[in-house]
Amino acid sequence: MEDVTLLLYLKDVEYGKRLLRFLVKKKNPGLHPELVTAEKGMKFRSGTRTGGLVVLTDDPAVHGDEKRKVINLSNVSDREQGKIFQYQRAEKIYQEILWQCRLELEKGPAETRKEGAEGWEKIFAVFSPNAADATEFSVMLSQYLAQRGRCLYLQLSGLPVYSGAELETASPISGGMGDLIFMLEQEDFAERAREICLTFGRAEMLPPLAHFKDLLDCRPEDWERFLERLQGECGYDSIVVEMGQVFEYFLDLMEPADRILFLQVPGVIGRVQGAVFRKICRTERKEELLKRIRYIRQPEEFVPAGPEWGSVRLEELTGDDRRMECIKRALERGEEGDGIDMEDTG
Repeated sequence: MEDVTLLLYLKDVEYGKRLLRFLVKKKNPGLHPELVTAEKGMKFRSGTRTGGLVVLTDDPAVHGDEKRKVINLSNVSDREQGKIFQYQRAEKIYQEILWQCRLELEKGPAETRKEGAEGWEKIFAVFSPNAADATEFSVMLSQYLAQRGRCLYLQLSGLPVYSGAELETASPISGGMGDLIFMLEQEDFAERAREICLTFGRAEMLPPLAHFKDLLDCRPEDWERFLERLQGECGYDSIVVEMGQVFEYFLDLMEPADRILFLQVPGVIGRVQGAVFRKICRTERKEELLKRIRYIRQPEEFVPAGPEWGSVRLEELTGDDRRMECIKRALERGEEGDGIDMEDTG
């Protein structure tokens, strides 16, 4: 198996830099990524190496020859044509690169992802057929994770209830998350994100979308790039995304998540809803999501009563040992697809 020098020649240089950092961190001994920012640089490197040279590019005008193999980042995936779908998680792009380059995926201790280990999971999507449950769990999850590093809370809901640290009507505002999504290609994205970010108990939050139609207009590829820039440039250790409703792209927007937490009501209704959700995933050819879903049955006393919730200071939630233990068990226990009953945390 020959080592491969991978030249990243991308029109979006900032994206190329982030992808380079990701590939370098993988520390695959057979893959040696480099970034070239001009065509002449790519041609020069092609002339200095006789074998094992691969160019990864989003420029369709670049073609392979006897000195180099070309892999295209594209809006379609076609292994036979050497095309990789660009708008997906960096880990999937990495795996496709290894396949195209005929390299093996390293499975040593430093590279093996331990499924279900909290330390590996950075993005959590919380979904419930009951939107209020998703809000309550997402808020407590954000406070729990904020004890272990910087955590960002995002309300991807048409009916958000937080516009700051208080439970209140989230009136439409400009300059919030919706505006930031439309700044994806601007160099000052990270600076602007820091300006509009709000303190949210021990965590942080971006103001919610000003209007539910902004959610419907959010394309999956924009959302994935949005999360990528928040992680790579803003330094968040974890991001909690509250998924509030079923709409056209809701499965696509779940895809960047490392863990999907499906809050399941007790009894036959919850089981049927879980089964319907799994059927939807299979119908939409999103079976990969099922590997990252954890079904959670939370006890009724897990969340404060309605009147109490509005008066709770968010930073005080971490002082509730029982509820924090429930969150911990929800993240640590069970296999994908199994229901986790948190009532035995007692």
